[in-house]
Amino acid sequence: MCNNCFLNEIDKFENANQWESFDVELSNKLGQGKLHQIKVVTRILKYGEEEIFYVYECSTCQQKWKLEEPGDHSDGHFIKYSTFQQLARRQLKNRQVIALIILAVIIYVIIRAIFW
Repeated sequence: MCNNCFLNEIDKFENANQWESFDVELSNKLGQGKLHQIKVVTRILKYGEEEIFYVYECSTCQQKWKLEEPGDHSDGHFIKYSTFQQLARRQLKNRQVIALIILAVIIYVIIRAIFW
């Protein structure tokens, strides 16, 4: 993190004005060559379609940033890519725990039904 990119993460955009001023600042930094976009392919879907997002990398300090624009499903954020990766790993781990709990409940119900 440096003055050429950004000094702080934005956990969520509080309102449209904050988003709009941030968007202008990001566009200016991209236009000045202080940041550049990197395409990240997370997985290949059916029929060769790619699930992609973009990361912004600082030309000076090489810090990578992940932007989620505000929309219907979230308030959006602008966080370090390493923070995004940690959140994604935590979500995956939580989904795995939930899947194991569901599987255990199903097995329990089947065993109870057989030996009742």
